[in-house]
Amino acid sequence: MTKVIIRENLIVSTTVLCFFLLFLLSWIKSAGAWVFGLYSEVDGQYFAWLCKFLIEWGKPFDMNTLNPFQGMGSIFIPVNSWWNPAAFILELPNSKLVNFVLSYSIYWIEIFFATYFLAKTIGLNKIESILAAEIFVLCLFPPFSAYFNTIPYFSLVPMFAHWFAIMSMMTIAYIKLGEGGIAYNLFLLFFLVFASFIFTMSASFFVVTYIPMLALLCFGFTLHNLNRQHLLWKTGFIFFVASLFIIMQGHHYYKDTAGYVSASDGITKTISFSIPETWQKHMSIFYGAPPMFSYLHIFGLLGGLIGIFCSRGKYRWIACSFVLIALIPDVAQFLFENGIISGSVSQVNVSYYLWNAYPLFCIFTVILISFLWRSVIRVLHLPGSSSYFFTYLKLLIPLLIIPAFAMHIWFGTLSKNRARLKEPNKTPIVAYLQNQIGLNVSHNFRGTTIAYLASKNSPLRQLIGQPDEINDEATHFTMHHYTMSREFLNQRFNNRHMFSDLWNFSIPTLEEYGQWVSLPMYIYFKKMLAEEGDNFNHHFLNVYKLDLKVLRALGTRFIITDKILNEKGLSLVMTQKHPTPLGATGYVDYPVSLSAKKIFEELEKKFKYSNVSSANLLKEFNNQLYKIHPLMRQENEKMTSYLDSAIISSLGKNHDLENLSYADLEKIRNFFKIVIYAWMASPPLYLYEIQNPNLATFSPTDIIQVNSANELFLRMKKPDFHFEKSVIVQDSLPKNIITQLVMAKNSEMHFEKNAVQVKAESTGWSILLLPLQYSHCFRLTEMNKPSSDPKSVRLIRANLVQGALLFKGNMDVKLNFDFGIGRNTNCRRKDIQDMQYLGLINRT
Repeated sequence: MTKVIIRENLIVSTTVLCFFLLFLLSWIKSAGAWVFGLYSEVDGQYFAWLCKFLIEWGKPFDMNTLNPFQGMGSIFIPVNSWWNPAAFILELPNSKLVNFVLSYSIYWIEIFFATYFLAKTIGLNKIESILAAEIFVLCLFPPFSAYFNTIPYFSLVPMFAHWFAIMSMMTIAYIKLGEGGIAYNLFLLFFLVFASFIFTMSASFFVVTYIPMLALLCFGFTLHNLNRQHLLWKTGFIFFVASLFIIMQGHHYYKDTAGYVSASDGITKTISFSIPETWQKHMSIFYGAPPMFSYLHIFGLLGGLIGIFCSRGKYRWIACSFVLIALIPDVAQFLFENGIISGSVSQVNVSYYLWNAYPLFCIFTVILISFLWRSVIRVLHLPGSSSYFFTYLKLLIPLLIIPAFAMHIWFGTLSKNRARLKEPNKTPIVAYLQNQIGLNVSHNFRGTTIAYLASKNSPLRQLIGQPDEINDEATHFTMHHYTMSREFLNQRFNNRHMFSDLWNFSIPTLEEYGQWVSLPMYIYFKKMLAEEGDNFNHHFLNVYKLDLKVLRALGTRFIITDKILNEKGLSLVMTQKHPTPLGATGYVDYPVSLSAKKIFEELEKKFKYSNVSSANLLKEFNNQLYKIHPLMRQENEKMTSYLDSAIISSLGKNHDLENLSYADLEKIRNFFKIVIYAWMASPPLYLYEIQNPNLATFSPTDIIQVNSANELFLRMKKPDFHFEKSVIVQDSLPKNIITQLVMAKNSEMHFEKNAVQVKAESTGWSILLLPLQYSHCFRLTEMNKPSSDPKSVRLIRANLVQGALLFKGNMDVKLNFDFGIGRNTNCRRKDIQDMQYLGLINRT
């Protein structure tokens, strides 16, 4: 018997190893696949940068880390990489491919065995548990997720695997709590507390989306095996953790964090019941996955029903919990949509609740398969489970079906796509910026940059297209313009010249991307760096209006743009062009690109009231191209390939390509623009330098006290308002100081790990305006004074978003950012109170 078990374990282990090696091969060969690659595209690249730079600029026990690379010192998304081995690995001095493959290997192992052990705990046997884990990684992990067309969240945010692994281990420990002796249970208690700490440090706000699922699952297990001793230990742990959470004011951390971000702007909702319409609208959240992957939803729910009614009580209460977990996304959306629940909780995307439950869907899918298999055995009178034949037949499931199917997918489809990882190019502009303002720990701050693209009447705006004049977007900026521009630049230069494509070269930007954009920065951008009616996204801060006076005050030194600028105070640093000869590079010049765009728009109008086949569309388009550029004939095959790609990507392979409607042409229009950019040329990029930006060098002497945000913006917009001379504050400062202000000199500022150090000199009282986002969460330490001496330096909020230091004599201070559970928990609440005081948030 022992030999049989050893042999079975060896066979199973070999199968799992081969299965993993297939993934390893796929990552090496197709790591750069677009949406379904490793740390793919914008979000994935952003999280890869985030994980790496959190190690370089953060500390192990900081929940929130100061981010010197965006938003004048915004906050990194609090997913502490020190407590995530797969994220920590990105800091190793290997090639990006090696680090990415190692990182995904750790995530794969974590989620595979977490699903396996959770399935075992629910009651599945060894083979069934392996099958559940294999189904999960096959459907959800890149690049195989491309075959099933599943949500690519492991390509974009792979740390979900780490968080689910921790949550699964916590669930298993909680289930077993109370089963053994005192020492055993104390050990489990210690493990649960330690795992809770790691979970909170590495997942932070994402913890919120796991709590409902974790609570329901544990509740189902508790009902499944009611026992007084177990119940005492379990309730004791919950009471202990809840008490600790309240004592450390953890609820304030989450509530106040959500209340200070940009998404909190305008989230108040009114209660309005429309049950049928709301339910119908938001059922798509649960059933909205692509067709093939939707079967996993159906099979999982059927498995849940079998667990409730057909398994003789083996899974009953756990299955009930799973069915409730599966309904959480729709219920949450219904509550948010009708205003029954509003505020900070309603900011969480309900899709996260569904993503977190996918391992359970796989587990209950296997319960369905197992039930059907046993039913077939009973109907066909096959040998019982004790027979030699049946024992090894069960091994065929993990041995052959899933790995064989994976090999079929790889060699039949995915192996043809060998998209290598692409490093963002160090273009001439990027190389220059890295040398001029590249940021390193303890190096002086030398300014930030912005990308000012697709502005009105600019070359890129013309190529991207302006909507009809009846549409407001014809005259107003939208996020669409920046999205299309950055993809254009990515195709042309292999560098978007914004966000993580600059941050990876340690180039700081005033612009910001992420869920942690602060409310005052969001409103400041809308009021000062955009026109009335421009459409802002809560999570992308881009400059929509060029105001050099404002940009100088915020510390911006360089502007990347596609437009020739003639504003006073700017100097042209360089022009970045690309080769244009068609024969040498496959590009055509910019005027031809505009002509090609116009041809496509004319074809749209021509076929507006009639159907057209894709072949006719391509043929006529190519014929028109030949007329405007003789060498287009050499590009016929490439052009057809690009357009085919656009049509198929927009409409799907199964669409009737011989009968395209005008609606179909509308669908492919935007995708066409991006795809054809790979063939078209672009206008040059220009790099301008702003003269005399604020590098912690502005020292205004005119103090204006304003307690209304509307009045504050009106003052700053006046032509005679100068940030070098005047500063707007809310704090009441002593009159004897205000009247004696002098300009500071010899000032400098540099970023450190989660801190900023500022030095300056003054012959009296001075104010130093910092290119740093203000927060009450900064703890100020005077480096040149004993801690026992009274403080002579004060940090105040200035011009709504900036910090300013009021000091006398020689100053050397360090501003440490300190905010987390149990640490300076009131500071964010004070920031929110500032916004309420100014009228930006309604008082409640």
